[in-house]
Amino acid sequence: MVGESLLSRLLVTKFYFPVQILCFLLLSTATGRREASLGLATGSLQQEQQAWARPIDNGTIDLEWCTQAETPAGKVGCCPPRSTTSVVDFVHNTQLPSRLRQPVHLLSSDYIAKYIRAYELMKALPPDDPRNFDQQANVHCAYCDGAFLYANSTERLHIHRNWFFFPWHRWFLYFHERILASLIEDDTFALPFWNWDNQSASDPLPNVIPQMYLTNPVLFDDFRNPDHFPPRLADLNFVPGDGAPISDSKQREENNALMYKQLVNARTTRLFYGKEYHPGDSKPDGLGTIESAPHNTVHKWTGSSGKPHFEDMGVFYSAARDPIFYPHHANLDRLWTVWKTLPRNRKGPFRPRRDYKDPDWLNATFLFYDEKRRLVRVRVRDALKTEQLGYRYQDIHNAWVTARPSTAVSGKIQKLESVFSTKVKRPLKNKLTRLNKALGPLFRMFSYVPLNNLPTLFSGGGGDKSDDDDDDDEVEEILVIQGVELDYNKATKFDVYINYPNANENTPVNVVEFAGTFVNVPNSAGKGHIMETEVRLGISDTLEQLGLEDADYIVVTLVPRGSSGPVTFKGFKIKYET
Repeated sequence: MVGESLLSRLLVTKFYFPVQILCFLLLSTATGRREASLGLATGSLQQEQQAWARPIDNGTIDLEWCTQAETPAGKVGCCPPRSTTSVVDFVHNTQLPSRLRQPVHLLSSDYIAKYIRAYELMKALPPDDPRNFDQQANVHCAYCDGAFLYANSTERLHIHRNWFFFPWHRWFLYFHERILASLIEDDTFALPFWNWDNQSASDPLPNVIPQMYLTNPVLFDDFRNPDHFPPRLADLNFVPGDGAPISDSKQREENNALMYKQLVNARTTRLFYGKEYHPGDSKPDGLGTIESAPHNTVHKWTGSSGKPHFEDMGVFYSAARDPIFYPHHANLDRLWTVWKTLPRNRKGPFRPRRDYKDPDWLNATFLFYDEKRRLVRVRVRDALKTEQLGYRYQDIHNAWVTARPSTAVSGKIQKLESVFSTKVKRPLKNKLTRLNKALGPLFRMFSYVPLNNLPTLFSGGGGDKSDDDDDDDEVEEILVIQGVELDYNKATKFDVYINYPNANENTPVNVVEFAGTFVNVPNSAGKGHIMETEVRLGISDTLEQLGLEDADYIVVTLVPRGSSGPVTFKGFKIKYET
């Protein structure tokens, strides 16, 4: 929907990289509207196999090519075995009993024994059997590291960093679960979930690496970080090289705050699911908030710090080689169901959160081998509810749903605004030149652009509008960091704060000013491994708590964390979505 601007803002950016600055004010009069954005470029911190079929099809299946996956470790062969039978369409077996997915830390000894036996049998299958554990890991490698090409194209398919992240992984877990169940001949079998978002201090702890993945050789993986073995609590905002661990009580507070900002504040469809990815798109990158963290952060936290890319869990091509991958993603799948129960609006009557309604998403197809070694074609639209696939999750109290940070540390907001509004009157180019010359190659950069009285584009969030929705839908203010370029072979992370210019790598996330985070898991993509993405964060709740709903300016502070790789940015923009 298109509407008038609610307010105009000054975007002030600060980054701690050695930089060369290019700033510009971009005004567009297309379709009678003008948009303003601040742009800046920052300098650097520093044999093919024939495929089983086309991965995303939207209609017909064509034989295509599966190449070696491009990974940070080089080219890796992870194409699935060729199918000897025709592709069949998925039909849910309504005769199967309903299955309950339980938290790992509450599993009974009988269930654990059954679970271990299922993996023993899976690992004992012939190496070329598509149900074999290593072949299952290859499925994730092939889909997530660009082994598949689009028909008649050199473009590689990617499941991460776009709207396919949640539905693809749901289908992957579904078939993995069904294969395990068939091996032990128990149709009630269900995968457990690793409840790392649960910050309870109960015994056993829910948010540590579960004991059965450490004591049983079938579930153990050599490539994990021993510094993160129990009793160390999972750090949901983890980044390598980020300093000494904090106390357990502080870690729990930080984890709850991170979950609130990344999941509760992701009210719109695009914020949660990620960017649209249509057939033929060459740049689908735009991950959803929860994929960034805690998904990426837990992957990296679990992987071995002694391996170049934190294998196994810390990089996509090898992540599914670790058995803990599956309960990790089962919890993310559970969080998808939780997200749908939360209100889309911050005030007024409950309005449900929405899926995409785009046919390119709903009708997208993937191929998986099932428990009978058949190649099965599935569609996104058939996996939007767990009930469609015959399972549900055990109810767990999610304390983070109400863990809205209440402590503000910025303080003198009015003083900041008056100083910045005064400085805006000075010539932009001269001001930046003086800052660059005075502060040298290592400096904190502030750039000022007035956005007063410029119309702002409102847009729908891509979700499905139900019949009872009307034009009074609450608008979510979105901070968009545009043209983020980084080396996808390197781990990169930065946190975002609003109106806290003194934020640094030691600033906690359990403060009102924390708006969210961006995290990259190493994953080769594009020429020279340099890819462009954007970061989108919902900030309406943050602005309300800071008393800035009617402010003319906001201060955006970007704080690189750990040993982040080089990053450049093209611009910053405020958008509005419903």
